[in-house]
Amino acid sequence: MQQFIRHLILTLGFALLTLGILTWQVINFDLSGLSPELWSGLWPFTVNGSIHPIIPTTLGLAIIPSTLWEILLHHFRDSYGS
Repeated sequence: MQQFIRHLILTLGFALLTLGILTWQVINFDLSGLSPELWSGLWPFTVNGSIHPIIPTTLGLAIIPSTLWEILLHHFRDSYGS
C-alpha cells in the first residue's frame, strides 16, 4: 500500500509539472504576474486572479525527485537487504 501511495504522489508531481508547463505556454511564458506591483493578499503569484502556472510547475519539480529517491531506496532495500 505504501508503494502505491508513493506512485500516486509521483503521478501527482508529473501531473502538476505538465499542468504548469502547458498553462504557462498558453500565456506565452509570461512572468509579468510575478512582479511586486501586482502582489495582492497572501497569494502573490496570480495572473488575472488565478494561480500563476509557475506554482504548479515548481511544486511538480519539488515532488518528483524526492518521491523517486524514496521509491528507489525502498526498491534497493528490498532487493539487497538491510
